[in-house]
Amino acid sequence: MGKIKEIWCMHHSHLDIGYTHPQPMLLELQSDYIEQAIALCEMTKDYPEEAQFRWTCEAAYPVIRWMEHASPEMTDRFENLVGEGRISITALPMHTTPGVFIQEE
Repeated sequence: MGKIKEIWCMHHSHLDIGYTHPQPMLLELQSDYIEQAIALCEMTKDYPEEAQFRWTCEAAYPVIRWMEHASPEMTDRFENLVGEGRISITALPMHTTPGVFIQEE
């Protein structure tokens, strides 16, 4: 058998509303994940392209909630990373049906 020459570690999370945690706690966790993703993207900015950290926010609603409470400095950092393609956001609010999103007033 050949020797293992390389191991790739892929970070992964999954948003499953109400399955692992109550919704308010889940939104807090998602906020923490976004801020950790920002920090990791910035920490690895000088790494080779293929080694730079990237993150996908897999539902739009937690991002919208985070942006309502985050500082302008944090949202600027987030938006810069989105512009660089280092952070991406999916279109669905909560992995439900496309187009089903009620804006809170």
